[in-house]
Formats: sequence, C-alpha cells, structure tokens
Amino acid sequence: MDIPLVNVTAQIRDQQGRPVHRAQIVMRLTTVERYCGLIVPREARAETDPQGRAVLKVWPNELGTESSEYMVTVTFPEACQVSGGKHPSHLPPLRSLRYHATVPNADCNLHDIAELPPYEQRGAGQIITSEVAAYAAEAGRYAAAAESARDAVSAVESGLNALADQAEAAKTAAQEFARQANLATERADRAQAAQSQAEDAAQRAETAADSATEKAEALITRMAEGMFASWTLVQGINEGGLLPFA
Repeated sequence: MDIPLVNVTAQIRDQQGRPVHRAQIVMRLTTVERYCGLIVPREARAETDPQGRAVLKVWPNELGTESSEYMVTVTFPEACQVSGGKHPSHLPPLRSLRYHATVPNADCNLHDIAELPPYEQRGAGQIITSEVAAYAAEAGRYAAAAESARDAVSAVESGLNALADQAEAAKTAAQEFARQANLATERADRAQAAQSQAEDAAQRAETAADSATEKAEALITRMAEGMFASWTLVQGINEGGLLPFA
C-alpha cells in the first residue's frame, strides 16, 4: 500500500520581494505517525529554483492520529543568490527561519499553512475513518486483481484446452495420413510386383515366339529341300523314259 503524499509549494523571497535561489527547506514531523500500520516519512527536503520556488512531497497531518505538525526550517547557504545578483549589502543578511506548519490532505502553499493549529489527536480505540476506507479500498483492489487473475487463468485454461483439442485432431489426421500412405505403399509394391511378373511373362512369350519361328523356318527349309529333291527325281526319270506317260 502506498502512503499518500501531498505537494507543499514554498516561495522564498528576500526583503525586497526578489526570489531567492538555492535556499534549503526542510519539513520534519514533530512526532512519529502511522498510516495503515506503516510509519510515514519523517522528513522532506528541497532547494529553491531560480524563481525561488520549491515543492516538497509530504504526508498530510490531517490523516494522522497523533496531533502532529511539521517543523519547517529555511536556511540560506553562501551559495544562495537573489534574482538579479547578490543580496544587497545595505540590507540585513538573510537569516534562517523556523516555524510550525500543519499540512491538510490536499496540495497547498507553505505560507498558507504556517502556524496553523494541529489536528485533534485521536485515541487508539477511536475509529479512523480514513484508514478504514483505505483498507477497504486496498482490499477492493486486491479483490479486483484476484478476479482479474482468475479470469485470465480461466482464459488461458480455455486456450490450452482448445490447443489440446487441435493437437488431438492433428494427431488423428496424421495417423490417418500414415495409414493411407502405408496402403498406397502396399498397392505400389503389388503393382511393381505385377509389373515384374508381366515383364517376365512377356520375355518368356518373346523367347517362345522366337523358338517357334526358328522351328517353323527349319521345317519349311526341310520341306522345300524335300520337294526340290522329289522334283529333281521326277525330272530325271522323265528324261530317261522310265515313265510310261512320258
């Protein structure tokens, strides 16, 4: 839980109303204060800019229980400068300032809260509305964060379940693809085997055809030779007058 802080703006000027640069401002609590069980920052420091302005972030006394105040100290080191040059020598030197201030629960100017009376002290048994409200607000933030985290976890879980379903579907599809691939491989193997058998049968048929052709050619040759021999014999007999019809 963050401790609430408010901005207290200080404007430091010299006797002639000129801004004082590098003046040192310290605001320190006069007593220890707690907020929602945490000890609040005890002190704040700042240095004025060339316009004599400084902003201090402090815890507001209005939220306290101990009737605390801030002791404000303003000092002017040798490095201080006023607008337009050094502090005039005919004027009294700038002297340190010390006074009390009570900070409300809102941004404010330091000169407006100087010497304001402290807020009333509240006992340990008194209900501190602001702290209760702060605890309630903090609890509400934690509850909202828890609800948001639960929704985020639910969304992540749903996303993981969807991814698991997609992975399972992809696995099933991959298995089916592998099965189809195996079947295609088996068909290709059978087709290749059938092609090999067909090539073997064609080779055997070609061999058988070549053999039959050779046998037919040999038979024709022998028949032609036989017919030629018979014709020659007949011619010889006919020329010798051996045939009665010659």
